Amino acid sequence: MICPGPPLPLPKGFTTAGDYVDSLLDFATKSHILHYLCGGVHILDFFTQSPDLYCTIIPEEWRQWFDTQDIQDILEFLLRENPDVSVSAKSLHSTAQEPRSKNGGPMPPQSLLQYVCSIKKLCLDTSFSPQKKEASKVSKPRQSVKQNKSNYMPSNHALIAGMSPKKQHEVLHFASFVAELTDSLNAAMEKTNNSLISHIVDFGSGQNYLGRTLATKPYCKDIIAIESRPHVVQGAKRMDYRVNLVAKEVVMRNKKEFRNNSGTKQLKKSNGLADVDLESLSTFQPSNDSSTTEASHKEAKLDSVSAADSSMGSVQYVEHQISSGDLAPVIEKIKTKPDAVDVARGHNPRFEHKMMVVSLHSCGNLLHHGIRSLVLNDSVHAVAMVGCCYNLMTERLGPPTYISPSLQHTFPRTAQASARRDPHGFPMSERLATLQHTMIEPYNYLRLQQTVDSNEIEGLASIQTGLRLNLTARMMAVQAPRNWTPDTSEGFFTRHFYRALLQRIFVDKGVVDSPNHNSLRSSGVSLPDTLDGTSPIVIGALSKGCYTSFTTYVRGAVAKLEQIAIKERSGNGQASRTSDQTSLMGDELLKHRANNFDIASQLAKEKVGVLTDEEILEYETRFQQRKKDLCIVWSLMAFSAQILEALILIDRWLWLKEQDCVEEAWVQTAFEYEKSPRNMVIVGIKKSLKFEEDHR
Repeated sequence: MICPGPPLPLPKGFTTAGDYVDSLLDFATKSHILHYLCGGVHILDFFTQSPDLYCTIIPEEWRQWFDTQDIQDILEFLLRENPDVSVSAKSLHSTAQEPRSKNGGPMPPQSLLQYVCSIKKLCLDTSFSPQKKEASKVSKPRQSVKQNKSNYMPSNHALIAGMSPKKQHEVLHFASFVAELTDSLNAAMEKTNNSLISHIVDFGSGQNYLGRTLATKPYCKDIIAIESRPHVVQGAKRMDYRVNLVAKEVVMRNKKEFRNNSGTKQLKKSNGLADVDLESLSTFQPSNDSSTTEASHKEAKLDSVSAADSSMGSVQYVEHQISSGDLAPVIEKIKTKPDAVDVARGHNPRFEHKMMVVSLHSCGNLLHHGIRSLVLNDSVHAVAMVGCCYNLMTERLGPPTYISPSLQHTFPRTAQASARRDPHGFPMSERLATLQHTMIEPYNYLRLQQTVDSNEIEGLASIQTGLRLNLTARMMAVQAPRNWTPDTSEGFFTRHFYRALLQRIFVDKGVVDSPNHNSLRSSGVSLPDTLDGTSPIVIGALSKGCYTSFTTYVRGAVAKLEQIAIKERSGNGQASRTSDQTSLMGDELLKHRANNFDIASQLAKEKVGVLTDEEILEYETRFQQRKKDLCIVWSLMAFSAQILEALILIDRWLWLKEQDCVEEAWVQTAFEYEKSPRNMVIVGIKKSLKFEEDHR
């Protein structure tokens, strides 16, 4: 057993992973409040709904208590107070008039206390305690052939160049974790006379901060860095030179011959990087054999870097667009250095790669591809992946969602595109994909609250198969509310207030249609041929100067829409989308999207751009008193969405547990939540060769 402890970072009160998963799924499928706070409403609907959205979704007794509290006191209650103290048995049975020990105000209502306590009880433990490793356990560097460089150690400045403090923290701790896991696996493999892990494959390596750290001392690992963007690879190689991972190129020329032939010869410009032997690299060019040029395999381009100091590891760059967990087009092009231990045992290092796939913050489906590589490739024997950007995940059960049901594209072919299911999307596990549960769609639940007795609502619930998270829910799951400070929270409260208020102006001026939820159907059911909804207008972030007042925000948003429309018309707008999203949308829908932005930009310019400063200020004054209501709803949404991140992590862990070839799987923290809130690493270990032989 390599797993350091429980397979999940269980919260207090749970002793087994099975009990925790059962409790999490039970709450996630039965809590109506959770359903409409996490995916059932969107902040853009806040000032466009009638009746008032705040009064509709927040119970009256909650609103009465919120009226007595400042927004920062509410955040303190939601995010930082200890549930064992604030939600004690005595507190739950207290009267509304009994003062709280914190600020002397009234106690929160019992239903709010129970809801907050349930959320906190089910949040995974994100605490991190780095282990101090003994010097003897650190990977020993290879013996250098060049004795004058055997003691070379990259300077800390050279190694961390370009890293933010957050990135430094992530790389420092995750590199240590990966190296320790690799050494533990190799120690176990040595006992069974199996070949050792030969390479660490970094999915989406980017600037290769992680791989570079693992390749240098004290870890000295051999790295395969997979990255799809050539210019990023070139930048990473320049940084490899700084830490002596590549030798400086020495170019010797006959000056007289060079001058004579300079007019007829094009000499390759030197970029300060050492090129490997071109003759040896030529053997790794993509093959013309039909067996290696299947349509499902995008061409992988290899660029290998050999270390200037042979006591260190190496880095090989592979330019490849990852669209699945199948690494065949990458594996066949890896240049392997024979390992003395493998040669002594008679193993052929060219055909017996043993790799561990790692990634530091894989966006969306990229982490799914990395985890699946453990099953799809015989050469992959372990994975250790840290995910992020849950909003970029696609949906396995369908139909694909956009912002919220009221903000769908008003386009006939949207229904056809929405019928597609992505097998690479969420959920991965069969446990979540086949989960039977009763469900009242959030919008229907809110509508029924106004017309049907509360005791009759439960009888109107429908049975749903599979757990779904729409885009709004997944976007909320990437929030980090426990890291909020008074300054940062006030900043994004203002940004959300401005955006919601701008949406109200868009509706009033006819830039977008008013949402009509009554005609919308469940996101788990086939959509109608036409949607009575509103095309979403995604503005994104603006410069800091645009947030100095609502007037500057409106002016900046109108200008930004015009810029977006230009990019969409030219096709550059697609750069921000993943390959999974682009393939699912289709060319015709992408063209319609560009046309929508073009129309929205023109309407915004004609109907909103002409507003005077006084007219814009009048909107802000009229809705200013409702800003606190918006802040409360957003805070409850972000607080509740911690459950969604737990569901996503549990789903990935369950998928590994469902695979017959996986021997161990667990989730643990890799760094501090305060510095990097997406701090959970998912680990999977394949059954050893000896284990497989014993069970044949």
